Amino acid sequence: MTQKNGTEIAKQGSTNDNRPAKSKQELAKRQKEIFLAELAVSVNVTASAAKADIPISNLYYWREHDPEFCSAWMFALETGYAMLEAALLDRCLNGTDKEIHRAGEGVVKIREYDNATALRLLMVHKEMVAMARAAREGIHESKSDIRAKIDRKLDEMRDRLQKRRDAEQISSRGLPTTDSE
Repeated sequence: MTQKNGTEIAKQGSTNDNRPAKSKQELAKRQKEIFLAELAVSVNVTASAAKADIPISNLYYWREHDPEFCSAWMFALETGYAMLEAALLDRCLNGTDKEIHRAGEGVVKIREYDNATALRLLMVHKEMVAMARAAREGIHESKSDIRAKIDRKLDEMRDRLQKRRDAEQISSRGLPTTDSE
C-alpha cells in the first residue's frame, strides 16, 4: 500500500469500488483504501469502518501488525484533523451567519464569531507562533541558554525577596531600613 498525501486521500473520498475482488488480499487492500480515505474526511474510525465494510477488530489488528497501514492511519487522522482545524479557523476568522428574532424587526441576520474557539486555537499554536517569530527575528537560542536566562531571573527574584524579608525583619525591630528598591 503506498502512502497517499492528504489531498489524494480527500479527493478519493469514500467512493466504494464495486468491482469483485480477485482475492482476499485485494479485497482487504481496497477496504483499507476506502477506510483511510473516509478517515481522512471524517476523523471517525467507527463510521470509516462501516463505510469500508470492515469489522473494527480487523482494523486494529492491521494497525498493530502492519506498520505501513498504521502509518497511513496516522497520516489520515493528521489530514482529517488539519481539515477540521482549517474549518474551525475559517469560522473564527470569518464568523458564521445567525438568524435572530428581534421584537418589531422580525428575523435579522447577524455574523457571529466564536471567540472561545479562537482563543483555544491560539493557545494550541502559541509555541509554534513564538518559534516562527524567533526564527524571523533571528533569535536562535539554545535550550541551555534559555535555561541559564531563567536561572538568572529566578536568582534575581530570590535576591529581591530576601532583601524584602530582611527589610521587614529590620523594620519589625524598629531599626531604620536602607532598602533602595
